[in-house]
Amino acid sequence: MTANCSDQDHFASTHGVAGAEASQEEGLKLVRGAYDSGEPYWYVSLVGPRVDRAAACALRRKWAGLRLGDAADGGGDNNYGQDGVDGAAVPDAFIRSREARDGPGGHHHVTLVTPPELDEVWRQAISEHQQQQAPESRQQFLGRGPPSKDEVAARVYERVAAEIGSSGGSWLPLALGRVTCGATGAEALFLLVAWPEGRLARRALGLVREQHFHITLGFHLADVHNQPKDLSSLVGGRLHEPVLRELVEAAAGAGAAEATATAEQALLRAAVLVLQASICAPVGVGLGSRGG
Repeated sequence: MTANCSDQDHFASTHGVAGAEASQEEGLKLVRGAYDSGEPYWYVSLVGPRVDRAAACALRRKWAGLRLGDAADGGGDNNYGQDGVDGAAVPDAFIRSREARDGPGGHHHVTLVTPPELDEVWRQAISEHQQQQAPESRQQFLGRGPPSKDEVAARVYERVAAEIGSSGGSWLPLALGRVTCGATGAEALFLLVAWPEGRLARRALGLVREQHFHITLGFHLADVHNQPKDLSSLVGGRLHEPVLRELVEAAAGAGAAEATATAEQALLRAAVLVLQASICAPVGVGLGSRGG
């Protein structure tokens, strides 16, 4: 386990086995994998063509303000860290690290409920059953008998789908984020995602930890899990209308007219979504300005 920076490395090192088999069907998915010990785990994520298209767009473009030292440039096979008007792209070496973790051709995803969280819900269900003090509503949700991890995972998924629908509801790709671990030199690059329905689903499950929704694009050494992947991690510190429009249109994957209409609606929601993200540090919202 990476000291001080990847408190979910037991998840990050293995969840790609299941992630590589993720269905292309749009919506929520309950994914099963196994820890190094062989013990099974589950997590709930958002997958599908829109997620993959948004990630592909983010990987194709160059991002102004994206720089890196020589230690993580992957041997010079990309332009990451080089100054230029057009900025820099996510390094090939970072992308290869994610693909090695998630499997060849592994689809991108947005994690809604993590394996440690589902493990905790399962342990709580076991404890409540043993104490025989679970309220009636909780018993109806978790079942009368000692629940297995598989049973609890299925019920968590059902609860989420009942709350926001199996499609996962609407979400918005925002911009590139970057976090680092000073102790190890690890670095992660990701696409920030605004997902109001995701927050509602987590609240319905009683999950108190704030989940910063994102699509992992790549990383150096290891993914970083103990740093906030919210608006405070924005590369360049701002949201830009042209970039937001580009990401939204790419995710939509529709005809020009439909994609433009989708982008217009998304842009109108963007300011509200940013204001609602009270967990984030103050950040400039450069709608109408150029850059990325």
